[in-house]
Amino acid sequence: MGVLTGTVVQPAYAEESSDPVAAPSVEELVGLPPAQSEESAEAAVAAITPEPELAEGDFEPDVLTGAAVEEPATVEPPAEVEAPKPGDAGFPGESQVVSRSEFSTTYDMGGGERFTQVSVAPANVRVGGKWLPIQTAVAGTGFWSFLGFGGGEVSQHPLAPVFAETASDAGVFSVDAGGQRVSFTLEDAGGSKLVRDLNPFGGEDNRVEYSDVFPGTDLVYEVERAEIKELLRLREAPGADGRTSWAWTVDAGDLVPVVTELGAVGFRDEAGVPQMVVPAPQMWDSASVDGESANATRSVDLDVEPAGGGWRLVLSASRVWLNSADRVYPVMVDPTTWVGYSERGCQIVCVRGVGFVRRDDTDD
Repeated sequence: MGVLTGTVVQPAYAEESSDPVAAPSVEELVGLPPAQSEESAEAAVAAITPEPELAEGDFEPDVLTGAAVEEPATVEPPAEVEAPKPGDAGFPGESQVVSRSEFSTTYDMGGGERFTQVSVAPANVRVGGKWLPIQTAVAGTGFWSFLGFGGGEVSQHPLAPVFAETASDAGVFSVDAGGQRVSFTLEDAGGSKLVRDLNPFGGEDNRVEYSDVFPGTDLVYEVERAEIKELLRLREAPGADGRTSWAWTVDAGDLVPVVTELGAVGFRDEAGVPQMVVPAPQMWDSASVDGESANATRSVDLDVEPAGGGWRLVLSASRVWLNSADRVYPVMVDPTTWVGYSERGCQIVCVRGVGFVRRDDTDD
C-alpha cells in the first residue's frame, strides 16, 4: 500500500514594529488612480495583457473540412472451441489414454496436444495398483451366468458391489466399506431370483431386480459410475394388513452404528470415523407431472439395534400415508441407504433418488 507524505510550508514573518504603518490601499496595490471607473479598470488591464501569438495554419478538425476519419480496427473475439464429448466422432479412444487419476483422464490428441477430461465424480478406480475406468455393467457370477442364472457383481467399481442369486440369501447385497466387506440381509424376503439385462444393447445392464420379495413389492438396484441406488418398489397400497415395515440384518465387521441428530446412522470405525452412513430414509409416490407438480414425499422412521454379532436396521412407513386416496403408485421406499467407503477424507453417501455420492469430510 502506498503512503502519501505531505509537507506544509509556511512563510516566515518579520518582527512586528512598534511604529504603526498605514496599510496600502487597493488602488495603490494595483497602481490605479483612485475613483477609477470599472470600464477604465478593464482598459488598464487590457493594456498590460499581451496578445497571444498564434501559429499560422488551419487547425480545424478533419471532420469540419470533410476529410475521412479512419475507423478503429474491429477486434474479432476468438472462436469458441467446444471440448469433445464421449460419443462424439472427435472424442479420443482408449488407445489414446496416457494417464488416469480418480477424477481425470488424459488423452494424447496428436501433434503435441493433450486433452484432459475432469469429472466431479470418480471416473476411475484403482485395481491392483492401476487406475482403470469405472464400470457399471453387472456381470453374472456362477457357472450358468451366461444364461442369466446366478448372482451379479461389478468388480471394477469403487464400491465393488456384489448381488446374491436369491433375495432370501444371506448378504443379498454387499459393498466394500473402508477396506472391509459390509453385507445386508433382507429379513423374511421371498426366494426371488436375480434378474439382469442380458441384451448388450438393452441399455439396462447396470440394473438388477428381485421381483416380489414381498407381496406386491420388488427390490431394485441400479449401479451408476459413482453411486448405487436401492429401492423397494411398492406396486399397490398395503391396505389394513399389508407390510409397512422392512428390516435388514447387517454384518458390518468392526464398524459400530451411531444414530445422529438428523436421524441418520453412521457406521464408525475404532477411531470414530464414519465409514458408512444410512441417511434418514424417505418414500415418494408417482404423482409428478412434468412442469406442473412433484411427487408426494414422506419420511420413514429408522431404528437400529444390536442383533447377535451384528446389527438390525428397521424401516417403518406410515400406513395412513400409503393408503391415502391421493397416492399414485408405484411408491418408492428408500431403505437402508449407505456410504460405501472412505478414502482420503471423502465418503460415498447415498441419498434419496440419487444413490451413492462423494462428500468431503476432511477438517481442512
